[in-house]
Amino acid sequence: MGLPSQFVNWIRLCISTASFSVSGVRLTHLSFADDILVFTDGTIESVNGVIEVLKEFADMSTLHINASKSQIFVAGSDHTGMITEAESLGIGVGNLPIRYLGMPLTTKSLTAHDYEH
Repeated sequence: MGLPSQFVNWIRLCISTASFSVSGVRLTHLSFADDILVFTDGTIESVNGVIEVLKEFADMSTLHINASKSQIFVAGSDHTGMITEAESLGIGVGNLPIRYLGMPLTTKSLTAHDYEH
């Protein structure tokens, strides 16, 4: 297919592990079909690093993230800067808890009741 070796290595890492580093950005992800969850350390720099990696991926593959279908979920006490950054990128900010593939995602400990719905 003539894909760059760096791109092939990124894909190999995505398939073989849920934690890897691309262009110096440490990423953890969960993916299913055409959905992907990317976890960062919660800093604006980390989010911008992920966005840069996604731009590099788009440049090589011509596959682009649809910002209107994307959301950032922020946890913690001081997330004003993260929300501002997400909005400047055209990415919506979602609220936890949510369900992803039928599983609850939250910042709190889950109870048996959380798994029932």
